[in-house]
Amino acid sequence: MKNRVLIVGSDLTLLNTRRDILQVNGVLAETHLFDPAHHVDSSSDTTVVVACSSLSAEARKAVIDSAYAASPNLKCLVVVPNSVDRKVASGADAVMEALEGPEKFMSHIHDLIARPL
Repeated sequence: MKNRVLIVGSDLTLLNTRRDILQVNGVLAETHLFDPAHHVDSSSDTTVVVACSSLSAEARKAVIDSAYAASPNLKCLVVVPNSVDRKVASGADAVMEALEGPEKFMSHIHDLIARPL
């Protein structure tokens, strides 16, 4: 099984930037613009779902819930805009602040991919 990361958000530029960071580091990545009418649709080789900081707290929670509903084996990383929002990201496997940067982002992704099911 290949490891693929699905990134869900509402800012296309930010989604593409995060996808590029992953791909430069050898991780397959796909982006989806958030649509509250649709659930997260992950392929069988998706390992990690990222809920981006461009989403509201409620939308990030919806992404986490629909990811786990699609497959309880998925791991979720929530990227929050600030430390205040960190508290409302419960239920995710990992949480980081957007300003922590690409190195921390990649560290979380690698940790989640390596984590056993």
